[in-house]
Amino acid sequence: MQLKVDSNGPYFVENGVLQITNVSHRDQGLFTCVARTPVDRDTASALLMVLDVPDAPEYLVLSDHKSRSVKLKWIPGDDHNSSTTEFIIEYEESQWEPGSWKELLRIPGNHNSAVAKLQGHVDYRFRVSGVNDMGRGRPSEPTERYKTQATAPDKNPENVKIEGHLPHEMDINWEPLLPIQHNGPGLEYEVFYKRQGVEEDWQKHTVKRHSFVVTNTPTFVPYEIKIQARNNQGRAPEPKIVSGYSGEDFPSAAPKNVSVEVMNSSVVKVSWTRVHKDTLHGHLGGYRVNWWRMRSLADFKKKHGDKQTLVFPGDRNDGVLPGLTPFSEYSLIVMTFNGRGNGPGSHLHNFKTPEGVPEKNPVFGVTDVQKHTASLAWAAPSEPNGILTGYLLEYQLSTYPYASRSAHLDR
Repeated sequence: MQLKVDSNGPYFVENGVLQITNVSHRDQGLFTCVARTPVDRDTASALLMVLDVPDAPEYLVLSDHKSRSVKLKWIPGDDHNSSTTEFIIEYEESQWEPGSWKELLRIPGNHNSAVAKLQGHVDYRFRVSGVNDMGRGRPSEPTERYKTQATAPDKNPENVKIEGHLPHEMDINWEPLLPIQHNGPGLEYEVFYKRQGVEEDWQKHTVKRHSFVVTNTPTFVPYEIKIQARNNQGRAPEPKIVSGYSGEDFPSAAPKNVSVEVMNSSVVKVSWTRVHKDTLHGHLGGYRVNWWRMRSLADFKKKHGDKQTLVFPGDRNDGVLPGLTPFSEYSLIVMTFNGRGNGPGSHLHNFKTPEGVPEKNPVFGVTDVQKHTASLAWAAPSEPNGILTGYLLEYQLSTYPYASRSAHLDR
């Protein structure tokens, strides 16, 4: 077939190159270019292959219907010169999310059938689409509906969490089963619990929600818990046992033997004796140190500073407080904390920081310049950080040689 080459058509020649617009599968084939002269002719040929995603599979049918499985079989669509690498089987159910298609499984591209394992008490439809290196093709037409029989749940809830927000309660929460995992009507959860290490029977409560609060528990004692799903057809397999604690209460004891070691003029190390675990009444969070500046030792007037806090997580007996003001008197207390809150504070402990370098003079200037003299004025530092004994004045000649000089001035 001779091509009609036209600048306004799908085929046109530009700079000796054949251009094809809006390429489709109909353009696939052998193209031959013929060059003619009055005395001779020559030809050159090229094979054009058009790549695309696979066509939709056809004649998708169901067979081997069983209570929890069904076999799907189909005829693959044209792969358009790029081999199909896999097929994606999707399902849609009519009860929980009708019209929403979800992936069920993937199988290799050299297969044209698969057995799908299904949930109980679900009204299914299926469709299949092919995938190649060009991408995913359109899905097949959906199958007729197939409803499975109701059965007991296959699994129990996961991610069981035990928390205690109040001293005599235990909150149990879990991730509920998805609606499609119910396998039948009447889904409920059986909550079993008992104290760990104590010879006693399991306590059981049945709920429809995915949480339960056990009341009147001892404060912060270990429990064993298991959650079992059931519906009108029966129970799920025996659940795993998880461990947790009943509610926490505030710690009842304060750290003792608090001491302070001065590291330098602005850093101290605080040490204490750990509180006994029986007085924690919860999971140890760590220790909290509150401190505040009482006064500067250079100014005997009482001057309370703002309270500052530093938290030291975990089970430890010391911590470092940085950023203190030199030559000052401080007070501090140490306390422990758990998930409920802080325990009582230790006895008040006072300590002093040694002298440090004075802060920068906030004001400095030249007030009067004469032929051989200059008058200077400055303000005392806002924090002398010690007993101020004098000032060091440094100056430099502005003409060569640029010699530096200094002078010590008494306070």
